[in-house]
Amino acid sequence: MMPVIIYNLLSSIKILSNAIGAFGSRCVKGITANRKRCAQYMKESVGLATVLNPYIGYKKAAVLAKEAEMTGKNIYELALEKKILAQDKLNELLG
Repeated sequence: MMPVIIYNLLSSIKILSNAIGAFGSRCVKGITANRKRCAQYMKESVGLATVLNPYIGYKKAAVLAKEAEMTGKNIYELALEKKILAQDKLNELLG
């Protein structure tokens, strides 16, 4: 049975290799990111609270993240409202 297993394995590898090539040339090639939309997603991400961890501590960052999730505001707005960090420092970290 070993020759049959090897034959099928090599056939599967060839099919997969062809599929990867076709996927790359027909689906992936030419894709460009919408930088404006990606920046908006990043700005609205609750995960930005982790960037503030070293500066404000885990607990404050977690409170900010929870509040951002509940209110729909972004981390930047909440940090400014609560005066957790100065605006120039926030711009440097999150800008």
